[in-house]
Amino acid sequence: MLKGEIETMDILFVDDERMIISALERNLRDSDWYIDYALSGPEALIKLGKRHFDVVVTDMAMPAMTGDRLLREVKELDPEITRIIMSGHADQSLGVADGELAHRWLDKPCDPTYLLQVLQEVEKEKRFN
Repeated sequence: MLKGEIETMDILFVDDERMIISALERNLRDSDWYIDYALSGPEALIKLGKRHFDVVVTDMAMPAMTGDRLLREVKELDPEITRIIMSGHADQSLGVADGELAHRWLDKPCDPTYLLQVLQEVEKEKRFN
């Protein structure tokens, strides 16, 4: 495999709302990606310690660990992981413009078609960078 080439993209979604996780599972079940879900920041960090993920998509307003704290820890673990905020509760300028905290922002609720489009764009970027 050439540098930058990935077989399949591994994505971790983090959200404390089970209803959001269920909707993501339904909308993404036919994708070719490996997708996992965590209900909290600490659970996400455990999963990140056991498996490499190419993308982490997280809510911002969560108990136990906020999304911005999680994203800082993800960046420290592996700066190459694409970090995406999917939230309806935070300031969109929060570290997205310069890529410091996150590479992209998605409003929640997020249209499933748009989410797929964004993930396909990220996959292309990862394949060709």
